[in-house]
Amino acid sequence: NSKSKLLNAIGHQDCTFHGSETDVQGLCSYVNALDPVRKKGTKVIGLYEGATWVTKGINITADNISYEQSIISYDKGKSAFYQGISYKDITDPEYTTLLSGIYSNITYINEHNIIVPWIAWTLAAPVKPVVMDYVGGFPLTFVHGPQGSGKTSTARLLKRLIGYTDAKPHSCKEKAFPMLKLLSSTNAIPVFLDEFKAKLLTEDQMNNVIAYMNKAYSGEVESKGQADQTTKDYEIVAPMCVMGEWNISIPSIHERMLVVRFKNTVKEDKKMQEAFDRLWTLPLEAFMPRYIRFCLQQDIHSMMDAAKAVVEKHFGSKKVAPRIADNLAVMVLGIELFKQYGMLNNVTIPAIDIDAILDNQLKE
Repeated sequence: NSKSKLLNAIGHQDCTFHGSETDVQGLCSYVNALDPVRKKGTKVIGLYEGATWVTKGINITADNISYEQSIISYDKGKSAFYQGISYKDITDPEYTTLLSGIYSNITYINEHNIIVPWIAWTLAAPVKPVVMDYVGGFPLTFVHGPQGSGKTSTARLLKRLIGYTDAKPHSCKEKAFPMLKLLSSTNAIPVFLDEFKAKLLTEDQMNNVIAYMNKAYSGEVESKGQADQTTKDYEIVAPMCVMGEWNISIPSIHERMLVVRFKNTVKEDKKMQEAFDRLWTLPLEAFMPRYIRFCLQQDIHSMMDAAKAVVEKHFGSKKVAPRIADNLAVMVLGIELFKQYGMLNNVTIPAIDIDAILDNQLKE
């Protein structure tokens, strides 16, 4: 839009432009007239307007998976969130082998009541915006347990399944603004925050994480001032998973989350270790595109209604707070999506005891 910007954009010392500022405007108008391509862009990757999955290099709808994007991800810098998500492209026979490996191993890498809620939450996350619009919230997952119990290793596995290029979880020690940016960069890809430990975090860091946990449930907006005295709004919409050795006893947080309480079981169970190792060798990063297309083909409102009915029927006359019932329904939704996707692809579905999982979650 100016002579200096044009020269900077050319970026080569041997290339010059001797026209006037008016000539630059003419050149700009000419280039724009030659360029018929117009694309929508979004800084919040995941589910765009409830119908299109958008991340780096790919658009997914109920009808197809397209690498010719009509909606693109964009944000400043090489560290932008979408740069860290990339899906593998594999053949149909390879995908069948992948699904068979996932379904025959993933529910056996830990105790049933521990691993299934975490998997269910992860598989419900792609439809989080739809669920949020329907019931007004989406639960967090809080994973805690002793050191060496397998929390971080399991998170790394799930991150690969989701499509992360770097499987290492983020830290609760991150400064306030980078964490805010992270939690507002996606509305349907789970974000994992590790090292939630009182001895490692300052009081401000602890309060900061807890505040974001409260806000993430219903997607609250936080405003930040800018240098030009304007403000910018950040909507905290990422599905949020917090992990650590320190338990949370704040009632308002407990009402907003599913609890995954790890034990030292995996250390002593070779079958669980072997199931984990078999999963780790699979091309897990190829799982999500076809699964997301399957999710976009479902009537999520009807499935949520059915999940709520399962929760209500199970507890009968027992009083369960509405928000907790909704959280448990989201977990049941994730389990049902897992089952239906397996049936669609003709793989053997592992046995899942929903009644036992619901009782355990309510206890937690």
